[in-house]
Amino acid sequence: SCQQKDNPRVSKGFNIMELTGAVLPQGKLVTGVKTGWKLAWTTLMRELAPQSDDGEYVRPSYAFQGEIGTPEFPDEAGRYHMYVGKACPWCHRVELVRGV
Repeated sequence: SCQQKDNPRVSKGFNIMELTGAVLPQGKLVTGVKTGWKLAWTTLMRELAPQSDDGEYVRPSYAFQGEIGTPEFPDEAGRYHMYVGKACPWCHRVELVRGV
């Protein structure tokens, strides 16, 4: 709108849609970007996530099988640290349980 053009405080980000609109239709730009993100995501998951030979996700087994609060692993403030990935569904569940 005219108000946005006249108002220097309005941030339009990188103005990609306005800059490419004359050369490339917006639908083609959006489709191209979505395809690129999907390719990047599937490549990331294929290379980083543990998989079986047929490509299915396989949850790894971990060496720690103990229980915090036992004599072997006493419940002491500041002794344990938890690192979570905000985008991971399992980490999200751990955060929910920790919050309860």
